[in-house]
Amino acid sequence: MTRLACTCRRRAYTLVELLIVVAIIAVLAAILFPVFSRAKEAAKKTNCLMNVRQFSVATILYSADYDDVLPRSDGCQPFSSLNPELNRPGRVPGDGCSQWPFAYRLNHYSWPKWVLPYVGSVQLFFCPSREKDARMWAENGEIMNGYAINLALTGALNIWGNPQRLGAYRDSWLGGKMGNVPDPSSAMLFMELS
Repeated sequence: MTRLACTCRRRAYTLVELLIVVAIIAVLAAILFPVFSRAKEAAKKTNCLMNVRQFSVATILYSADYDDVLPRSDGCQPFSSLNPELNRPGRVPGDGCSQWPFAYRLNHYSWPKWVLPYVGSVQLFFCPSREKDARMWAENGEIMNGYAINLALTGALNIWGNPQRLGAYRDSWLGGKMGNVPDPSSAMLFMELS
């Protein structure tokens, strides 16, 4: 049996052909990159909206458990910071409620603490399309550049320490009850916080 020798030679790509292919890929990337960037941002915004929906449902559940009253309690609960790093003993000076940092205060600045048992994850309160305020998170356990609760609907108590001081009871014009909202579909309970 004889072998046939292949007399064909492999032809290599020329430099011009390679440059044309690279140029075509670069043009396609330049065209598609903004499209992918917009799609990624749209996905982040959708994620933010889903987060709002989840903690809105959690707020409704909270209200159902507390006789139709929207979250607005005030107090001090040791080791209740949203930032788990601040919940280690000795990490926060003082009681965490009377002086900075206010890591253990339960009030409208730390409203996610009210509904956290109904959602189970602190990450839900961070909007992926917004940059977290690292200083407020590290020092105080507060989520800035996220969401705020509408105190016009909920009202706010500031009774911890001295319930008799001026402004301690700040009722909303609705009395802080879910059933008093005249048109729930047009009421904004949560909004973005800068």
